[in-house]
Amino acid sequence: MYLTMVMVCFLGTSECVRFEDTTGLKKTEEDCYERAVEMIANIQSIPQYIPPPYTVSYKCAAGDAT
Repeated sequence: MYLTMVMVCFLGTSECVRFEDTTGLKKTEEDCYERAVEMIANIQSIPQYIPPPYTVSYKCAAGDAT
């Protein structure tokens, strides 16, 4: 099981924001990647919240289903 996390870092500053998936753990790394792509698209659709320039990265962290 994998927890999907997305990190958005603002260029020119040392400020970053981490987003964690709230829909639950994903069964495979591929499912986690697909969720990361969906999360990134959702984040980028809010330009007032996250103005460019910024970088985006994701991580699929192994986790327990407890």
